[in-house]
Amino acid sequence: MATLRLPSIPCFVKTSVALTVTVALILAPTLAHTQQQSPVINLRIGSVFPFNSPDPQWRAEYVSSRESHVLGFKHAQEDGFLPNVNISIIERDATGLGRGDEGKSVYATLDVIKQGVVGILGGGTSTAAAQISMVSRTLRLPICSMIAGSSILSNKVDHPWFFRFLSSSSTMAKATIDFITQRAQWKQFSLLTESGNAFASSYSAEL
Repeated sequence: MATLRLPSIPCFVKTSVALTVTVALILAPTLAHTQQQSPVINLRIGSVFPFNSPDPQWRAEYVSSRESHVLGFKHAQEDGFLPNVNISIIERDATGLGRGDEGKSVYATLDVIKQGVVGILGGGTSTAAAQISMVSRTLRLPICSMIAGSSILSNKVDHPWFFRFLSSSSTMAKATIDFITQRAQWKQFSLLTESGNAFASSYSAEL
Protein backbone atom coordinates (compact mmCIF):
# COMPACT_ATOMS: atom_id res chain seq x y z
CA MET A 1 0.00 0.00 0.00
CA ALA A 2 1.46 3.36 -1.02
CA THR A 3 1.92 5.94 1.70
CA LEU A 4 1.90 9.61 0.80
CA ARG A 5 4.46 11.96 2.30
CA LEU A 6 3.68 15.68 2.24
CA PRO A 7 6.65 17.51 3.71
CA SER A 8 7.08 21.27 3.53
CA ILE A 9 6.77 21.60 -0.23
CA PRO A 10 5.34 24.50 -2.27
CA CYS A 11 1.61 24.65 -2.89
CA PHE A 12 2.13 24.21 -6.64
CA VAL A 13 3.86 20.89 -5.98
CA LYS A 14 1.17 19.74 -3.55
CA THR A 15 -1.57 20.24 -6.14
CA SER A 16 0.02 17.85 -8.63
CA VAL A 17 0.87 15.40 -5.82
CA ALA A 18 -2.76 15.42 -4.69
CA LEU A 19 -4.08 15.14 -8.24
CA THR A 20 -1.81 12.15 -8.90
CA VAL A 21 -3.11 10.38 -5.78
CA THR A 22 -6.72 11.17 -6.69
CA VAL A 23 -6.28 9.84 -10.22
CA ALA A 24 -4.59 6.74 -8.80
CA LEU A 25 -7.56 6.04 -6.52
CA ILE A 26 -10.16 6.67 -9.21
CA LEU A 27 -8.44 4.60 -11.88
CA ALA A 28 -7.11 1.82 -9.63
CA PRO A 29 -9.37 -0.99 -10.99
CA THR A 30 -8.87 0.07 -14.61
CA LEU A 31 -5.10 0.44 -14.22
CA ALA A 32 -4.79 -2.95 -12.54
CA HIS A 33 -6.54 -4.62 -15.47
CA THR A 34 -4.66 -2.64 -18.12
CA GLN A 35 -1.24 -3.26 -16.58
CA GLN A 36 -1.80 -7.00 -16.94
CA GLN A 37 -1.68 -6.41 -20.69
CA SER A 38 0.83 -3.56 -20.90
CA PRO A 39 3.72 -2.95 -18.47
CA VAL A 40 3.65 0.83 -19.01
CA ILE A 41 0.58 3.07 -19.23
CA ASN A 42 0.48 6.64 -20.53
CA LEU A 43 -1.77 9.14 -18.74
CA ARG A 44 -2.40 12.79 -19.56
CA ILE A 45 -3.04 15.61 -17.10
CA GLY A 46 -4.42 18.96 -18.28
CA SER A 47 -2.89 22.26 -17.15
CA VAL A 48 -5.08 25.32 -17.79
CA PHE A 49 -3.64 28.68 -16.69
CA PRO A 50 -3.18 32.18 -18.18
CA PHE A 51 0.55 31.61 -18.72
CA ASN A 52 0.83 34.86 -20.71
CA SER A 53 -1.03 37.01 -18.18
CA PRO A 54 -0.45 40.77 -18.70
CA ASP A 55 0.31 41.08 -14.99
CA PRO A 56 4.03 40.23 -14.59
CA GLN A 57 3.63 39.04 -10.99
CA TRP A 58 0.85 36.60 -11.82
CA ARG A 59 2.54 35.57 -15.05
CA ALA A 60 5.63 34.56 -13.07
CA GLU A 61 3.41 32.64 -10.65
CA TYR A 62 1.70 30.65 -13.38
CA VAL A 63 4.89 29.97 -15.33
CA SER A 64 6.63 28.71 -12.18
CA SER A 65 3.85 26.15 -11.78
CA ARG A 66 5.13 24.21 -14.80
CA GLU A 67 8.26 22.75 -13.19
CA SER A 68 6.53 22.50 -9.82
CA HIS A 69 3.78 20.28 -11.21
CA VAL A 70 6.32 17.98 -12.86
CA LEU A 71 8.14 17.74 -9.52
CA GLY A 72 4.86 16.94 -7.78
CA PHE A 73 4.08 14.06 -10.12
CA LYS A 74 7.58 12.69 -9.58
CA HIS A 75 7.19 13.00 -5.80
CA ALA A 76 3.89 11.08 -5.79
CA GLN A 77 5.22 8.33 -8.01
CA GLU A 78 8.28 7.90 -5.80
CA ASP A 79 5.82 7.26 -2.96
CA GLY A 80 4.25 4.41 -4.94
CA PHE A 81 1.28 6.09 -6.59
CA LEU A 82 0.76 5.30 -10.28
CA PRO A 83 3.86 3.12 -10.65
CA ASN A 84 4.85 2.17 -14.20
CA VAL A 85 2.80 5.07 -15.52
CA ASN A 86 4.11 7.81 -17.79
CA ILE A 87 2.43 11.12 -16.93
CA SER A 88 2.44 13.85 -19.56
CA ILE A 89 1.09 17.36 -19.07
CA ILE A 90 -1.17 18.81 -21.75
CA GLU A 91 -0.79 22.56 -21.29
CA ARG A 92 -3.21 25.15 -22.63
CA ASP A 93 -2.94 28.90 -22.22
CA ALA A 94 -6.08 30.64 -20.94
CA THR A 95 -4.88 34.23 -21.18
CA GLY A 96 -7.62 36.72 -21.97
CA LEU A 97 -8.09 40.41 -21.43
CA GLY A 98 -7.66 40.23 -17.67
CA ARG A 99 -5.77 38.10 -15.17
CA GLY A 100 -7.86 35.01 -15.85
CA ASP A 101 -10.37 35.11 -18.69
CA GLU A 102 -13.11 32.62 -17.85
CA GLY A 103 -14.21 32.18 -21.46
CA LYS A 104 -10.70 31.22 -22.56
CA SER A 105 -10.47 28.84 -19.60
CA VAL A 106 -13.60 26.99 -20.71
CA TYR A 107 -12.34 26.61 -24.29
CA ALA A 108 -8.92 25.51 -23.04
CA THR A 109 -10.59 22.94 -20.78
CA LEU A 110 -12.65 21.53 -23.62
CA ASP A 111 -9.46 21.25 -25.66
CA VAL A 112 -7.54 19.27 -23.03
CA ILE A 113 -10.57 17.04 -22.48
CA LYS A 114 -10.48 16.20 -26.19
CA GLN A 115 -6.85 15.16 -25.66
CA GLY A 116 -8.02 12.50 -23.21
CA VAL A 117 -6.82 13.94 -19.89
CA VAL A 118 -7.71 12.14 -16.64
CA GLY A 119 -7.44 15.24 -14.42
CA ILE A 120 -6.96 19.00 -14.65
CA LEU A 121 -4.74 21.52 -12.86
CA GLY A 122 -6.23 25.04 -12.95
CA GLY A 123 -7.48 27.67 -13.32
CA GLY A 124 -5.83 31.00 -12.81
CA THR A 125 -8.59 32.53 -10.67
CA SER A 126 -11.50 31.33 -8.55
CA THR A 127 -13.98 32.27 -11.27
CA ALA A 128 -11.99 30.41 -13.91
CA ALA A 129 -11.66 27.35 -11.66
CA ALA A 130 -15.42 27.35 -11.09
CA GLN A 131 -16.09 27.45 -14.83
CA ILE A 132 -13.58 24.65 -15.49
CA SER A 133 -15.17 22.61 -12.71
CA MET A 134 -18.65 23.02 -14.19
CA VAL A 135 -17.39 21.78 -17.56
CA SER A 136 -15.37 18.83 -16.26
CA ARG A 137 -17.74 17.56 -13.55
CA THR A 138 -20.02 15.70 -15.97
CA LEU A 139 -17.01 13.60 -16.98
CA ARG A 140 -16.01 13.13 -13.33
CA LEU A 141 -12.59 14.62 -13.94
CA PRO A 142 -10.85 15.77 -10.75
CA ILE A 143 -9.65 19.39 -10.82
CA CYS A 144 -7.09 20.71 -8.36
CA SER A 145 -6.13 24.34 -7.78
CA MET A 146 -3.51 26.09 -5.70
CA ILE A 147 -4.96 29.55 -6.21
CA ALA A 148 -8.79 29.37 -6.24
CA GLY A 149 -9.90 30.38 -2.75
CA SER A 150 -13.51 31.48 -3.25
CA SER A 151 -15.99 29.74 -0.96
CA ILE A 152 -18.33 29.12 -3.91
CA LEU A 153 -16.01 26.23 -4.78
CA SER A 154 -16.75 24.63 -1.39
CA ASN A 155 -20.21 23.69 -2.69
CA LYS A 156 -19.82 19.97 -3.37
CA VAL A 157 -23.15 19.82 -5.19
CA ASP A 158 -21.91 22.19 -7.89
CA HIS A 159 -18.23 21.25 -7.67
CA PRO A 160 -18.02 17.59 -6.55
CA TRP A 161 -14.65 16.92 -8.20
CA PHE A 162 -12.87 20.13 -7.19
CA PHE A 163 -10.30 20.37 -4.40
CA ARG A 164 -7.53 22.80 -3.45
CA PHE A 165 -4.50 23.41 -1.29
CA LEU A 166 -5.23 26.76 0.28
CA SER A 167 -7.71 28.17 2.77
CA SER A 168 -11.12 29.19 1.48
CA SER A 169 -12.25 32.81 1.52
CA SER A 170 -14.58 32.08 4.45
CA THR A 171 -11.66 30.78 6.54
CA MET A 172 -9.56 33.81 5.60
CA ALA A 173 -12.43 36.16 6.42
CA LYS A 174 -12.85 34.60 9.86
CA ALA A 175 -9.12 34.91 10.53
CA THR A 176 -9.22 38.56 9.45
CA ILE A 177 -12.14 39.38 11.74
CA ASP A 178 -10.49 37.56 14.66
CA PHE A 179 -7.32 39.58 14.14
CA ILE A 180 -9.17 42.90 13.83
CA THR A 181 -11.46 42.42 16.82
CA GLN A 182 -9.29 40.39 19.20
CA ARG A 183 -5.65 41.13 18.44
CA ALA A 184 -5.65 44.62 16.92
CA GLN A 185 -8.89 45.63 18.70
CA TRP A 186 -9.76 48.12 15.99
CA LYS A 187 -13.08 49.91 16.40
CA GLN A 188 -13.38 50.94 12.75
CA PHE A 189 -11.89 49.75 9.49
CA SER A 190 -12.52 50.15 5.76
CA LEU A 191 -12.91 47.37 3.23
CA LEU A 192 -11.88 47.76 -0.41
CA THR A 193 -13.10 45.10 -2.81
CA GLU A 194 -13.07 44.32 -6.52
CA SER A 195 -16.22 43.69 -8.53
CA GLY A 196 -16.29 40.73 -10.89
CA ASN A 197 -13.75 38.78 -8.84
CA ALA A 198 -15.25 35.64 -7.27
CA PHE A 199 -12.70 35.45 -4.46
CA ALA A 200 -12.93 39.15 -3.57
CA SER A 201 -16.73 39.05 -3.68
CA SER A 202 -17.08 36.02 -1.41
CA TYR A 203 -14.33 37.25 0.94
CA SER A 204 -15.92 40.68 1.40
CA ALA A 205 -19.40 39.18 1.80
CA GLU A 206 -18.16 36.82 4.52
CA LEU A 207 -16.52 39.68 6.39
